[in-house]
Amino acid sequence: MLAQGLQRLAEQQGTSSVAIGAVKLPHHGSKYNLSLDLLGQLACDRYLFSTDGTSAARHPDPVAVARLITSGIGRQLEFNYRSDPSTRWDSPDLRRRYGYEVVYPLEGEQGLTAVL
Repeated sequence: MLAQGLQRLAEQQGTSSVAIGAVKLPHHGSKYNLSLDLLGQLACDRYLFSTDGTSAARHPDPVAVARLITSGIGRQLEFNYRSDPSTRWDSPDLRRRYGYEVVYPLEGEQGLTAVL
């Protein structure tokens, strides 16, 4: 539904996608709420993940993050907690291969402040 709305907005603007400064991912980065169709409607390089910091929910979902990093170069993934599900994306090999950056809270701090 969101992808369809973005498509209509892009058409109204006469563009192929909607330029957005940052996207807070739906449902903590669930694979069920982040489709390639939705990503195709966005012209965005900054994606914000908001989770509770535990690994019990397994968010962000690896499928959702993989969709992000394989569908565009130069993306920045910002995680509000450093947890098992989010830390795996800090791999230098993955970052180099797919051309993305990660941001986490500073050591000893909780949460992340996103300045827009």
